[in-house]
Amino acid sequence: MKSISIFHILVFALVIAFGVLAYNFQTFKTQQIGVDARQDSATLDNQLYTQSVSAEISGVRENTQVLAKSVLYLDSCQQAKTIKQDRAERRGKFLGGLLKGLIPGI
Repeated sequence: MKSISIFHILVFALVIAFGVLAYNFQTFKTQQIGVDARQDSATLDNQLYTQSVSAEISGVRENTQVLAKSVLYLDSCQQAKTIKQDRAERRGKFLGGLLKGLIPGI
């Protein structure tokens, strides 16, 4: 039977340490691949969410422009109506004053 020397024990320990180190690196690499996949998935989800929010913002801007035009139109209609009412009131006062001047007993 051969005797086991310290050199053989050290080589055996180094082989075991190398195996453990290789296993740890492989485990780390596998875990890192999983983390990278989750990050890619999260990034893709965020990009899709950003695109949908951007599309909604564009729709809201278009609706806001339509609403602004509607408000301007309604404001101009209201202003025209007020101008017509003022003219009618002034015309009525003028005709009333004219009639009172011509016929004082009224």
